[in-house]
Amino acid sequence: MKAVFLVFDNKFKKFFLKKYIALRTRGSFKENIVIITNREFSSLLVKFLCLFDKKVCVYKFPEIVFTKEAAASLSQLKDTRFTSKKFQFHKLNIFRHELKKYKKVFYMDVNMKINFDINPFFDLIEDNKLIASYDGDEDLKRKLKSQFDESHKEFANLSNEYDLETYEYFQSGLLLFNTSIINRSIVEDITKLINRYPLSITNEQGYLNIYFLYKNPIFVPLQNFKNKLFYTFWHHENNRYIITKRAVDYRYYLQRNISPKD
Repeated sequence: MKAVFLVFDNKFKKFFLKKYIALRTRGSFKENIVIITNREFSSLLVKFLCLFDKKVCVYKFPEIVFTKEAAASLSQLKDTRFTSKKFQFHKLNIFRHELKKYKKVFYMDVNMKINFDINPFFDLIEDNKLIASYDGDEDLKRKLKSQFDESHKEFANLSNEYDLETYEYFQSGLLLFNTSIINRSIVEDITKLINRYPLSITNEQGYLNIYFLYKNPIFVPLQNFKNKLFYTFWHHENNRYIITKRAVDYRYYLQRNISPKD
């Protein structure tokens, strides 16, 4: 079975209806839409859609549990997202064993923009691969260490254990995988990594990179697939990419001396 996974809570449920309509219309996606959320989630709209569309379903998982020490450390980091966007860690639940019944998975952040048919994404998925876009698209201007607070006392230990100098790491806003990569310990293993090194300023993204670059090295860049314009971060008026993330920031084009319409 194919599925689109969406992770959101009560705070971000306002994006869901627009995303559902886009998936079923512009995205030409007729298969499973899986909402992954927490125990507190409540939505009459989602309940109605689950009755109306039998291929929409909801899985409620508990919040990711941190040690007191890890939570305190993450909340005190410089430029941390932990205090304002802690729910991003709930994304780890897309790798829960309960979801293995869905064979091919396309995870996307709920606020991404769908421009065209998304079904070609599923043709990319193979066993034992996690496909994602490089952070910053193809610019590769920042190193993996940019995802962590370098002033933290554990940064030296983290950088000694893993290569944080690489530019070739991924955004966690778009992930493609076969659920054959899921085992019963994957969420626990990543959580242990968080509790051991509580210094990511980008919440789950830093840890997913450590895990899928080094502990289970199966990351494949989406940029390897040149036969189609799959994804780019910036969206502009003549965009030809299937998925985009954010409306154009004209500074992006000024820095590259190109036109927003290119």
